[in-house]
Amino acid sequence: MVVARVEKTSGLYVLKAKAEVVEVNATRCMESSRLWHKRLGHMSERGMSHLAKKGLIQKLDEERPKTCSHYMARKQRRISFQGDASYRRSEVLDLVYTDVCGPFPERPFEGAQYFVSFIDDCSRKLSVFPLKTKDQVAGIFEQFYVLVERETGRKLKAVRSDNGR
Repeated sequence: MVVARVEKTSGLYVLKAKAEVVEVNATRCMESSRLWHKRLGHMSERGMSHLAKKGLIQKLDEERPKTCSHYMARKQRRISFQGDASYRRSEVLDLVYTDVCGPFPERPFEGAQYFVSFIDDCSRKLSVFPLKTKDQVAGIFEQFYVLVERETGRKLKAVRSDNGR
């Protein structure tokens, strides 16, 4: 099926297409409460009745919406997340997590385009160092290593990273 043709004239491409007139006949029909319920993000029946009374949506039909799985799931009580600290190391510097973040379009910290973070698993202490380039990570790690061992009097046992992913 060919919709249009293009011809090159004086270095320009000229589109030659036929315009088709499309006509649509629209009818108004009473839409079901269930359809409005879905359109309005699974709104409650009471909320939809309020909107209908205000004239913001069509008057609803008498059919009550059937039980909606989305609505029921949203109404359930959520159990709060209970952080379990039992997986954490028991001593400072047993495990330190590290990650390099960036590059960032803005450079607010002394022209730093990246930063490296170190988090101790036991204490959750966070240390952040700005970096101008990624190749500075090794030097910053050495500084961090010396600093934390002096502060704590303990040896760093393990470091975990995402291997630059």
